[in-house]
Amino acid sequence: MADGRRDDTRRKLAGLYLPTLAISFGQGLILPAVPAIAGRFDVSPGLAAQIVTAYATGRVTALLPSGLLVDRLSPGLVLLLGSTCFVGGALIMLFSPVFWGLLAGQWLAGVGSSLWLAGREISGLALVRPDQRGRLMSGFFGFQLAGTGLGPVAGGL
Repeated sequence: MADGRRDDTRRKLAGLYLPTLAISFGQGLILPAVPAIAGRFDVSPGLAAQIVTAYATGRVTALLPSGLLVDRLSPGLVLLLGSTCFVGGALIMLFSPVFWGLLAGQWLAGVGSSLWLAGREISGLALVRPDQRGRLMSGFFGFQLAGTGLGPVAGGL
């Protein structure tokens, strides 16, 4: 029985680690494209770089509400809401005919990222013993940094 529970926990943790990598990787993909975005939408490179700021602003905007939602709803619901916002933001960016749509999509993706991260951490903490929390958090941040680092490499190629 203990092995079955351990396998279930590993599966659930993979369901938290792998999307973390994917979200960070996807966000990093856009960085090398900023100069091309400037040219395509006929905006200055400085304005095009605000795509990064829009994402960060979305994350900051959603930090406090993310924690409140995890407390009031459930971590699983917040994970779903965060994923939906992130994908919605990506779709807005994909289909936007105007530069301001890219900024709005990035902002929504940033909101989704904060929601995802809050739900992820609470969900993960519920899966492990107190003496495993440090390793859990190190794993989360490791996967996030790996995605953030590898995304621009892939985007540049």
